[in-house]
Amino acid sequence: PAYLDWVGSMIFHNLCSVIIAMNLILMGLELGCSACPNHDFYKELDICFLAFYVSELSLHLLYHQSSFLIGPLARVWWNWLDLAIVASGLVEQFIIPLLGGGIQFNASSLRALRLLRVFRIARAAKALKHTWNSNLSWAEGHAFEMFMMGVISGIIHCSTMLDYPVPAWAWLENIFLALYSFELFVRLHSNGLRYFYGQDWAWNNLDFVIVALGMLEQWMVTTQLSCSGSCASRVPLSEFQLYLSALGRLLRNIKPLHRLLTFMLLYAASIVFTTLVGKGFIYEDYDAPESAKILYGSVFRTFLSLFKLMNDDQSMVEPIIGTVGGQLLFYGFMCMSNWMML
Repeated sequence: PAYLDWVGSMIFHNLCSVIIAMNLILMGLELGCSACPNHDFYKELDICFLAFYVSELSLHLLYHQSSFLIGPLARVWWNWLDLAIVASGLVEQFIIPLLGGGIQFNASSLRALRLLRVFRIARAAKALKHTWNSNLSWAEGHAFEMFMMGVISGIIHCSTMLDYPVPAWAWLENIFLALYSFELFVRLHSNGLRYFYGQDWAWNNLDFVIVALGMLEQWMVTTQLSCSGSCASRVPLSEFQLYLSALGRLLRNIKPLHRLLTFMLLYAASIVFTTLVGKGFIYEDYDAPESAKILYGSVFRTFLSLFKLMNDDQSMVEPIIGTVGGQLLFYGFMCMSNWMML
């Protein structure tokens, strides 16, 4: 119908993309705060998002009619996924609570509930679909490239995250990782599979691996551990991953920085040693001895300790050489430092 032409417009398409992105952020906050007092508020917001999805799906069904679900598989399978996501959301929000008080859940019922959770997470695929079909030419211009260079340069301060831990850093890490992920998505959208084997293939593959590992560690493993209450045993290397990605991008785009490679790699090693040694992660009880805290308690002190180690001061390894993790760190750093001096 002509009066529904606005449903196919780019404005409505972009509005849907923004709301889906907001819903994904809400889901992440809800998973990380399953026991907090605002949990009921998150549920109410989720119902509002579900109402929007039902409205969006209904409008598309009215606008496209039978062609919305019938046609070439490459075109309609996204629409069937939308239908499954909305249906699973309705079952999870309304049907299960109505039946939950009077039925006993068996193994098959629990598997069905897990399937509903999978469809809920599949909203991320819905967001990818909207973004993939959007006009991303603005993200390939010089202005966006300069913005990303500013973001990448800013992550060099990540030693502050280790030396002065505050809750705000977790938000900043997620913002940086989200920007890196979006930039990677734009490059994949623009270049396709050539991204992995074309020009700068080595840097591109390094970017892909680092960002993928960061997403796994920050958005999947961390969330799962926070829900199970076992965050204390997590090794927080996201700062190092962000720094390594920033270092690679800066070296690729600013050639004179190659002369500072030794300093930058020593700085990267300082972040790793501070995280694993100064925070006690290489020790069985996760409690670093006082001698280790003195030498590796902050990135600045670690930088000085590693610089002394490069100049053959073997006393710098006494607090770590008694552990397997410390020995591996020592061997790895000596190999890297010898390579840096070549």
